[in-house]
Amino acid sequence: LGPMRERVAIEREARTPNGQGGFAMTWGVVATDIPARIEGQSGNEAITAGIERSAVRWRVQMREHNRVTAKDRLIWGDLKLAVVSAMPDPNNRGIQLLICESGLSL
Repeated sequence: LGPMRERVAIEREARTPNGQGGFAMTWGVVATDIPARIEGQSGNEAITAGIERSAVRWRVQMREHNRVTAKDRLIWGDLKLAVVSAMPDPNNRGIQLLICESGLSL
């Protein structure tokens, strides 16, 4: 495991009352300034409904105590990384391995 030089914030989707008896889905900050190791894995571009979109897949490692789930997202600088999967890193005890995507409608 290399150094965790990057800093991310963790956001979790939450339901908040919309004032009309319903709920709106919003993102709330769970933690900030979390050390992480981030590596780009792959990228692709596609045209959907006439709109060109690109997506990048990322591999993120951070301390396991942050308990990130696939319902969360990470904020890394100006990028929003949707967590696709979250699991204990099989090669590093106490480290959580996340697979994330950016470039989609997040």
